[in-house]
This record gives sequence, structure tokens and C-alpha cells, in this order.
Amino acid sequence: MTFKGIFFDLDGTLINSIDDIADSVNIALKDNGFPIHGREKYFKFVGNGMKKLVERALPLDVPKETILAVYEQVKTEYSKRWNKKTAPYPKIDNLLKELQRKNIIIGILSNKPHDFTEQVVKHYFSEFDFAFVQGAEEPFPHKPDPKLALHIVKKLKLYSQEIIYVGDSDVDMQTAVNANFYPVGVSWGFRSKEELWENGAKFVVDDPMEILALLDK
Repeated sequence: MTFKGIFFDLDGTLINSIDDIADSVNIALKDNGFPIHGREKYFKFVGNGMKKLVERALPLDVPKETILAVYEQVKTEYSKRWNKKTAPYPKIDNLLKELQRKNIIIGILSNKPHDFTEQVVKHYFSEFDFAFVQGAEEPFPHKPDPKLALHIVKKLKLYSQEIIYVGDSDVDMQTAVNANFYPVGVSWGFRSKEELWENGAKFVVDDPMEILALLDK
């Protein structure tokens, strides 16, 4: 079947946002008397949404009320600095331009809170005509649960088999497998190639433009 659409993860796939995320969480941790973490730790903390990120950054025995308080502060801190150090990865703009030239449907499906997802995409990718930009939002569960992905496919009147899903983590590959999309991993993101293959990737790229080869099959 010919691919008609490519859905992308956001953080670690289209943008390198790890420093702004780490800075936001570390400020909240420090303000609340908890140890902070080095940048490398955050590559493993991210992926399952902002609340889970906060839970992973906090000690194990922290009460739920404290987790929620720190989570709210992290959102506030991130709203101040989401674009301080974040930038699109090289050649992402070139890829998106070529996909639009080929009339491929493009969209973004992220576990980042929906309001931040929209804000970030509008700032960095305003020239592109995405069919949808979707972050984590009630009542849908986070990825890798496929409910939101399948809801979007239905709205676009597409079939799952017509979709490539591109991401940088186990969560993204699991999402693609669960939704019956074609799973494509990227090596420039927050996780290893091994993790991508182990979680169902059928193709792993080192350069964004390599994704175009899938459209010619």
C-alpha cells in the first residue's frame, strides 16, 4: 500500500528540546529542596508526558501532593523558557518542504501537553501546513496507547497502513505498532538505535531525508 501520510513525534524527533526541559525541571526540583539531575538523565526521563517526567525526576517516596505541586511549577518554568535553547534538528525543514511538495499529509502527535505542543510548532514550523498538531489531551491516554492516533486517522479518512510514524523512542515505536502504522526511528533523538529496533522499528534513519526513500517503494 502506498503511504499517504507521515505523522511525527515532536521532542527528540523534530526538535532538540532537552536543555529547556532539563532546566525547567531542575529549577522546580531545586526550589522544592530536591536533588537536580545532569542533562544526560533527562534523555531517559522524557517520553511519557510531562507528569511522568516529573515523577521520574523526583525521589521514589515523594507523596502525590508534592508530585502535583512540582509538576505545576515545572509547567510554569517551561512556559518561560521553552524556546531558550530548543531548535529544530538539521534538515527537518528540508524534509517537511519536500513532503509538502509531494502532497504527503503531515501531522504531529506528541506526549507533550497539548498547549505547549501547539505553541512550539507554531513558533518553529509556522510555514508548514500540518493536517493536525496534537499533544497530550484529555480524555485520551498518552502514547503508546493508540486511541488518539487512531482517532486522528479516522478523522482524516485514512487507513492505518497508509501512515508512517516517525519517532525517537520506545514509546513512539510501540505507538506505531499498536496503531498498525509503519514505525520509523530516528537516530539523532533522545534514545538509542537498539531501543528503536527492539520496540518494533522497521526502518531507522540517520538523516531526515532518508525518510523520503519510503515514499518511492
